[in-house]
Amino acid sequence: MDENNYELIRKQHEVMLPDNIDPETLERFKVIEKLKKDHEFARAVDLAQELVTDLLAQTEDIEKVPLHFDNSVQETLYLKRHPDYVPGEPDLPLYQALYSLGSLLIECKYPNEAIDPLKLSLSLSPYSPYEAIEYIEALKQIGDLDEAEKVIKYALSFTYKPEQIAHLIRSLGFIYIEREKYDIARMLYLISIEIDESPIAYEELAYISVKNEGIPELNLRNLDAFLKENNIDIIPQYKIATEILEYLYDQFENGQLDIEDLDDDMQDYFEEALDLLHIDMDEDGESKE
Repeated sequence: MDENNYELIRKQHEVMLPDNIDPETLERFKVIEKLKKDHEFARAVDLAQELVTDLLAQTEDIEKVPLHFDNSVQETLYLKRHPDYVPGEPDLPLYQALYSLGSLLIECKYPNEAIDPLKLSLSLSPYSPYEAIEYIEALKQIGDLDEAEKVIKYALSFTYKPEQIAHLIRSLGFIYIEREKYDIARMLYLISIEIDESPIAYEELAYISVKNEGIPELNLRNLDAFLKENNIDIIPQYKIATEILEYLYDQFENGQLDIEDLDDDMQDYFEEALDLLHIDMDEDGESKE
């Protein structure tokens, strides 16, 4: 189930609270986190559920809650794809509370109960791989593989970090193992290794070799045909890099933004995207191509 990598990704996720959070709500989050660290999960679940209930009661219209983004790269990609979206800062830490509740319920082995809060959390933080991965984990645990596959493919449309992409592809491989479609699963694990190596992928390939003995195997030479046949778009980095650079170039040309205005996250990604697409910039920030 890719458990070791799943836990590692969870630990990388630092839930960010809004700057304007009131002291009482902040203290409630701190208590929940402390209980979680002390492995007092049942009590933490109770407090997280109370917090979610209180925050939902303060929310007049969930459809009008401003979306949360972990960083400017996610928000820029969303703006590129949703030009009518008006950015804003959420008044309440609702998505954070929902995520905490859902992840705690998974810790307590209550994946069915985790589905609703994690689904709502993802809707409020729609381009966060962490929210998606947590929701996918709950879906896998309850055996809803069809919905898990849909969410994996959705997450792959906005995920740009190689280790997260590889994890999502391995999750898709797990689904095909469960469906006993070992040849497709093998191809997915091979692709994941090309993106980001993991011992888990090799372990699963060994398992598949036993289950798939005597059946002709797909290999990476069949990649394009395989992706098309199975309606899978799992190599999104190039598309995402192109979309973000197009958006930024439009902003630069219209005088709405300068390279110096980019924050650290976007500066880092901007350089990565240029390198990924083999684009050279001159001293004035213009593409040489």
